[in-house]
Amino acid sequence: MKETSRNQEENSNQGTASNMCNQIKYALMWWCDNTSLHGLHYISSKDSSMFTRLFFACEQSVLTTVRSTAFPVWKIRFPSVTVCNFNLVYKDNVKKVLNVVRANNINEEVFEDMLYNLSALVIYDDLGDMSGYRIVFEELEKAGYTTDRLMEEVLVYKSLRTKIYILVFQLAHPCSSMIKKCFWQSEEVQCSQIFDSVKTSQGYCCAFNYYGSVDTVENLENPQKLHFLHVSGAGPNLGLRLLLDVEESQYISPIKPSYGINILVQDGFDYPDMDLIANTILSTQELTISVNPKIYISTESVRYLDYEHRHCLFEDEGDLEWTTTYSYKTCLSQCRIEAILYYCNCVPYYYPIRRRERICTLLDVPCLRANKYKYNALEIVDSVFVPRDTKKMYEHGDTVRCKCYPQCSEQMFTLHTDRATATP
Repeated sequence: MKETSRNQEENSNQGTASNMCNQIKYALMWWCDNTSLHGLHYISSKDSSMFTRLFFACEQSVLTTVRSTAFPVWKIRFPSVTVCNFNLVYKDNVKKVLNVVRANNINEEVFEDMLYNLSALVIYDDLGDMSGYRIVFEELEKAGYTTDRLMEEVLVYKSLRTKIYILVFQLAHPCSSMIKKCFWQSEEVQCSQIFDSVKTSQGYCCAFNYYGSVDTVENLENPQKLHFLHVSGAGPNLGLRLLLDVEESQYISPIKPSYGINILVQDGFDYPDMDLIANTILSTQELTISVNPKIYISTESVRYLDYEHRHCLFEDEGDLEWTTTYSYKTCLSQCRIEAILYYCNCVPYYYPIRRRERICTLLDVPCLRANKYKYNALEIVDSVFVPRDTKKMYEHGDTVRCKCYPQCSEQMFTLHTDRATATP
């Protein structure tokens, strides 16, 4: 009797365990059938073969789901705001350089023509005959200007206190003239305290809350502690408000056949590419930009997966020469630079300092123009498929291959704009 009772108890325990396993299996299969996560329904589908089920079970090593739609706004980094005037040469700044031109007997007519065409360094216009520019460049360098490098890196050595900027920086539209008033969270502040001159794809511009690409080797080797700006809530009075002046009378070399200003709102770690999502504001216009942030966060456990499996990089990973913080957009811009350097043996002046490459001048515009379609058509590829041969990297049809992963954790912004006629 005892043996029979023991057998019945064992059978009962086995039946309970079997029922529990079946319930777990049923719940798992039901979840795979009904979840919105991509690919998991193939695991539970009756039409899927065993190979298909195993493939998707192994492939779905990283899952993405919505944790919350009510994230506290005061925990979100306020976006960077970049302001760029259409004009690249400020008329009043020409007077400073003109004194050097006259003192060195440089042909003023050729010099003024060169200034008018400086926008070609950004938009790569066809300039025709440029034989006279070479003489101007040579004479300006003799006078103390450098036109084939971004700047003299003398601040790398602490014993030296001066730094020579190139011609385009001295001629650029000053932030203090373009940005007249600044209000941060309804309080008026000094614009010079919150805006800095930075390099963008549109030349030198003025940026607020930007902490991405550095502009000197010293800053890259000794990065400062970042101070992120936040707002206490949402609403038109809890952001940034600016009063801008287009200054039509100062135009000499605009990138567009009109007067206006481009405004870019993006994450502060991204290189400011004004050609992508910038908003244009013209004289007598009022532009309101509403920002809707989205936060994507990867748990620390994702770090233990190989890049090829998680298909993303964290901010402290990657190998960017401009910044110590990885950004997908900055990675693409760095890839574009490598391509320009390969095709034209120079780097446009509006990119941050990296090494000692030659900086493009107007004499390089024909090459930049001829190859523009190649380095503007970037092809994103997995690192395992990137060829080691540099020639194959940049001569792959009409595109340039880039090995840039998305960010594992990212802050994105959806923008909504409203325009109105400004009141006097």
